[in-house]
Amino acid sequence: MQSNIEPQLLRGRGRPRKYANNREAKEAAAKRKAERQAIHQRIKEADKASSQLPVTEILLVTVQQAAQALSVSTGTVVNMINQGVLNSVKIMNTRRIALDEIRRLVATGTGN
Repeated sequence: MQSNIEPQLLRGRGRPRKYANNREAKEAAAKRKAERQAIHQRIKEADKASSQLPVTEILLVTVQQAAQALSVSTGTVVNMINQGVLNSVKIMNTRRIALDEIRRLVATGTGN
């Protein structure tokens, strides 16, 4: 029998065990699961809060957001960008459209 027990690490004949019994292992697993769920919940809340910002507070919008603002499909927005009707900026590998550009398009009804 062992008399020298290290905190949360028991030495046995084979591989060292972290927990003295299954109950401790299950409690630790439940605690880790609860921590992961709390983190995921905070991420969801942050994403939800950031997606609820009014479009007018943002300088650049994605193609999907522009399509939603103009009540057209994303394909239509892409076609407008390709035809030069709507100006966009490429950031990394994504296209962004300035809100002023969308306002100009709505005000004039035409490109350029």
